[in-house]
Amino acid sequence: MAMLHNIQQALLHDIYTGSTTSAAYLAGGANFTARLQIYHHNTLLGLTDTLANIYPTVQQIVGADFFTMAARAFIASHRQQVGNRNKFGGELAAFLATYTPAEMLPYLPDVAALEWAYFQAALATDAPTLDFTALSKALATNPGLVLNPHPSVQLVAQNYNALAIWQAHQQNDVSSVVLQPLHHQLLVWRGADDGVLMAPASNAMTLLIQQGQQGLPLAEALASASQAITDPTTFQQEFARAVSLGVFTALTKEQPDA
Repeated sequence: MAMLHNIQQALLHDIYTGSTTSAAYLAGGANFTARLQIYHHNTLLGLTDTLANIYPTVQQIVGADFFTMAARAFIASHRQQVGNRNKFGGELAAFLATYTPAEMLPYLPDVAALEWAYFQAALATDAPTLDFTALSKALATNPGLVLNPHPSVQLVAQNYNALAIWQAHQQNDVSSVVLQPLHHQLLVWRGADDGVLMAPASNAMTLLIQQGQQGLPLAEALASASQAITDPTTFQQEFARAVSLGVFTALTKEQPDA
């Protein structure tokens, strides 16, 4: 007798791929295959719609038919792991990087990574943001202050100028964009007005944010980030802009007593 786990896995496989391997386990009568195809069809439609909502610019770039084909190939190899569909689709950028029909669009994975970060930033937990007055007071009373990035903050590795491509598609002005290789980190976060913001991050800012996410005190994080600073004035301006636009939260972590 087949184990329940094997039956469940066969049924899930069929629902995502459209095959009928579970028919060997389940005596469903003559209509079993037809009913299984209904589940398969509804799953494809639902998850494809989910991906289209998360990746509207990717869909705009490749067209609806190509997007549907790519989405179905992705769904066949990436099952939904949790009930919340807002968590589904995060691997699409990596999938597109190896998806042969998309190889003529090498920037497409970057646009997908940007859109996933945008979507996650929009849904992230809220937290009070940190301004310079609060930062100065916190530093005065807590030398071990940890500069925590806002929960919405995402750092996205980019190989092309995908932000310019994404912005052009929002403005319906794609003819003005020139594709450029551009290795950098893109900072994505939700600002104080709840709008999602995006900007390139320097290597120093990237290090500062990553170490804050790891719980390192600000003094240590700045010391590490300083090794990547090429222009102190430019970094100071970047840091000031990040604070003023809500990249960091007002939460602190106390150092343990000596």
